[in-house]
Amino acid sequence: MSFSKRLVLNSSLALRVNLLQIKSKVLFGLAICLYLMIAGASQALAVTAPTITPGTGVYSTYQSTATITATPGDQIYYTSDGTNPTNLSTLYTVPIALGATNTIKAVAYNTGVPSAITTGYIQNDVNSLSIPRAGMSLWLRDFGAVVSGSNITQWSDLSGSIPANNATQATSTKQATVVSGAINGINAGLFNGSSRDYVLTNQFTDLTGGFSIFAVIKPVGTATKTFFSTANAGPSNLVSLETVNTQVRLNAYNGAVASNVITPTTSLTVGKYQIVDAVHNGAAECVNSFETLFHCNLESV
Repeated sequence: MSFSKRLVLNSSLALRVNLLQIKSKVLFGLAICLYLMIAGASQALAVTAPTITPGTGVYSTYQSTATITATPGDQIYYTSDGTNPTNLSTLYTVPIALGATNTIKAVAYNTGVPSAITTGYIQNDVNSLSIPRAGMSLWLRDFGAVVSGSNITQWSDLSGSIPANNATQATSTKQATVVSGAINGINAGLFNGSSRDYVLTNQFTDLTGGFSIFAVIKPVGTATKTFFSTANAGPSNLVSLETVNTQVRLNAYNGAVASNVITPTTSLTVGKYQIVDAVHNGAAECVNSFETLFHCNLESV
């Protein structure tokens, strides 16, 4: 049985989510594209897209340069400004110097025929050392958002998962907008509480091994609003976080067995950024859920 799973971030919140798998690996539904090449119909792609090293991720040890490799005989072109490269872009000859945040896109050409484009979102953040990478399935940060005007069209997954589990939304009316410098200079996404959401590229299909969700949120009212959900038809293996008045509730299903836990009253402050950390063991009950909600040092007051 298969379910359609969606990442729903649809409250009036500024949110950054880290989803970490605790006990077992998350299984991804992979979309396989088959290309039928007909003579004269279209150009073929070069055999292999280039590889960018280091790959997409957040690095606590500073990465000073990035290298790009491709099939011997191919020529590599790249950009570092977020635009898609062509054979008119910079020819790759030496390693690329990296800064704090870097968007590297590369394409290989063979006899004038391009490969698929490889994108690397590389962030150097020494302050992220304490965040465990092992088992991480999704990491949406302030860096890695693809923006059109003020709308976020894609929220890129920086967990290092291969393939990346990017959150995308093609419909402009359903896209969150950027709030510049929302949290001590860090950007955030604004959701309207009703129609703005994103779909995970690969989608989660099994969360019974346990999970942890870490989110930074800023509720603007006391209405019941879901701000994170692996939405699906079922329900089965569903996880969601929602605000309920001045509380936060975690809802979870192990298969179709429901459980939930809620924080004490007045644990959530309207109009302030707060950290929510929820843990589930993958069994039929929520355990160890909701570590302390921290209200300090997230914004200037």
